Amino acid sequence: MCRVFAHIYYHLGLDDYGGPGGRIWLAWDPTGVGIEILRVENQFIHCKATNKFTHTTCLISVIYGDCDMMLRRALWEGLQRIVEDAEDVPWILLGDFNVVIDSSEVCGRAADTSASMSEFREFVTAAGLVHLPFTGCPYTWNNCSEGSRSLWKRLDRMLVNEAWLGSWPHSTYLSALPRTSDHSP
Repeated sequence: MCRVFAHIYYHLGLDDYGGPGGRIWLAWDPTGVGIEILRVENQFIHCKATNKFTHTTCLISVIYGDCDMMLRRALWEGLQRIVEDAEDVPWILLGDFNVVIDSSEVCGRAADTSASMSEFREFVTAAGLVHLPFTGCPYTWNNCSEGSRSLWKRLDRMLVNEAWLGSWPHSTYLSALPRTSDHSP
């Protein structure tokens, strides 16, 4: 395993955060993309990415939201502090937010509270973000159970601001079926 990571470090830029094991990883090809880490918090890494060929830049926030609603509030607060700086710059937020936006993003019995969903919706609205369109599976996480215990949710997503849509109006992503993990790749 150490040899694999040595290969990644040698051939890619890699930053991780979140203690032992790295809760959040950000990897990139330094021959084509320059990354400047702007902010690191427990639930996200925020950076500026520059395409070395076209010199276009964007902001990227890689998310791993806490499962606990109370602790996840720090995620919304931390990201809200970025909103003003990102107003005129293309910004994408992607990763595991660990919350659904509404009950349509759940298949099976769910413990998500309306308060959790409401806080997420309020953040998205206040930040002026929209969901990037996707193709593929609408659920990005499952509890690996079958029958009546089976639970599927849309926890992973990509959100973008208006500046992103202005720069890349036809952006979409593929939400594939989970294979070796309980999350979609």
